[in-house]
Amino acid sequence: MQGLANAVMEEFYPDLEKPLVAISPRMTWAAGRTWPTRLEIRVAKGYIEELGREAGEETLKHEIIHAALWQHGIRQIHGRRDSIFYAECRRLGIPDSRFCKPWGEQRLQTFYVFQCSRGHERVLYQNRESPCCLVCTRGMLLTHQGKIDGTMSAWDVAQALKEVAHAPDRNPRQ
Repeated sequence: MQGLANAVMEEFYPDLEKPLVAISPRMTWAAGRTWPTRLEIRVAKGYIEELGREAGEETLKHEIIHAALWQHGIRQIHGRRDSIFYAECRRLGIPDSRFCKPWGEQRLQTFYVFQCSRGHERVLYQNRESPCCLVCTRGMLLTHQGKIDGTMSAWDVAQALKEVAHAPDRNPRQ
């Protein structure tokens, strides 16, 4: 992996310092992580073992982008879909997504769907504290709980469940 990281840095970011790359057997939730101040990248060993070397290489490139942007003074984690981060993903030829493929514990990740009295829905993962509606600021009630079975990513489930029949109110004080 270190060799791939050096090659990617040489091709796309030749003016920047190369990060140290490690494969971590301790990482069980994230596929990869960057520590930009230490210039260190770790990729989860379990992720590579379960989904293959190609998935690990995509994750490494994703993390290299974080490290490179940090060295350029851009403290962007992912940003909006039109951000520099996603443009760099496309430039390096990797999926422009902040979500990795479901693996390990994520195959059975719990999700909760909440709905406010006006019909707006919100999907949360891991944490089921009663949220406030982001559209009209009313309280929300739990309407559904389920598990992601590993065939859909967290993003796919969220998009499927967020389809609401009514367009959200933009000005609730009218």
